[in-house]
Amino acid sequence: MKKIILFILLILMFLSSCSIQDSNEKLYLGLMIHVEGWKNEVNLEDSFNLHASAVENMASILEDYGAVGTFEFSPEFIEAAERWDSNIIQDLHDRGHGVGVHADAGYSLNENYDYDIFVKEIKDSRLDLEKLVDFKILHVSGICSEMDWVKAAIDAGYKFTSGSVGYCAMSMPEDLRPEKYKNCLSPGECHGPLPEDITQSLTPILASSGENWLYSNSGDLVIFNARNVLYAQYEDSLGISEVSNADLTSEDLEASYQNIEIVLNEVDSNEINLIYFGWSLGDTDLHNENLLKEWLDYVDENYIQTGQVEWKTLPEVYLEYTS
Repeated sequence: MKKIILFILLILMFLSSCSIQDSNEKLYLGLMIHVEGWKNEVNLEDSFNLHASAVENMASILEDYGAVGTFEFSPEFIEAAERWDSNIIQDLHDRGHGVGVHADAGYSLNENYDYDIFVKEIKDSRLDLEKLVDFKILHVSGICSEMDWVKAAIDAGYKFTSGSVGYCAMSMPEDLRPEKYKNCLSPGECHGPLPEDITQSLTPILASSGENWLYSNSGDLVIFNARNVLYAQYEDSLGISEVSNADLTSEDLEASYQNIEIVLNEVDSNEINLIYFGWSLGDTDLHNENLLKEWLDYVDENYIQTGQVEWKTLPEVYLEYTS
C-alpha cells in the first residue's frame, strides 16, 4: 500500500513539474541596452575605450546572474568600433547576448529631413554593423517618427523593431492615437510605453504601415514593445511619460516586480509572451549598480529559478516567433 501511495505521489509531482514548465515555456524576460550618447568616441580612442568598458561591465554583471542582454548600438559607437578596430560587438554575440542597432533616427528639427534620408540613415547603420560581425542584424530601435517608421524599417532591411515609445503613435492619424500621445512634440516628451496596457504588449505586433501599426495584426515587421527603461518604472506607474535620466531606485524595482506579476497572470500558452525593460549606457554611470544587481538577484531567485520566467535576447525571441 505504501509503495502504491509513493508511486502516486511521484506521478503527481512529475505532472505538476510538467505543468509548470509547459505553462511558462513561452514567458520570456529581456533587457534592451542602448549603447548611445558619446558623440566624440569616433575621434577620441580613449573616449571609445571608456564607453566599451561600460558595455563590458554591463555584460559581465548580467552574466554573473545568468542573464543575457540585447545590446543595441548607436551609429557613433559602430563607426568608432570600426575605426579603433574593436571586436567587442562580435564578442558580445559570441557570449550569448543579442545585438542590434539603436538608430536614434526619424525625428529631426532639420526641415530638409525626409523619408528617403530616414531610410538611408537606418539602412547604413545596419550595413555598417554587419561589416563588423559574422551574423545578420535583424532589428533596430529608436526610430519613432511622424513619418512611416514601420515601412522605413522594412525598406531598410530590418525584420523587427524594439523599444517603441509613445511618440511612435505620431505616425498614425490623430483619431487613432491614444489620448495621451495625440500631440507629441518629441520622443523625449512622449517616452512612455506603448501600448499603455501591459497586457496588450506581451505579444508582438505585426504591421506593414505606420498608419495603423498599433491596431494591426498582420504585416512584414514584427514589433516588440518594451516597458520603458528599468529606472523609469516608478515614473511610469505615476503616468509620467517624459524621458527619464534618473537613477534606479527601490521604487523602480518594486514597480518592475509588479509588472512581472501582472505578466505571470496573463500568459497565453499558445503565444510568445515577452516582457522586457530598457537601459541606457549613455555614460559610465549604471544608474546605481548595486540596485541593478539587487534586481537581477531578485529576478533570478523568484522568477528564473522557480521556472516561471526565462531570460531571452530579443533576436532569440524573434527567431522562435518566426520559426
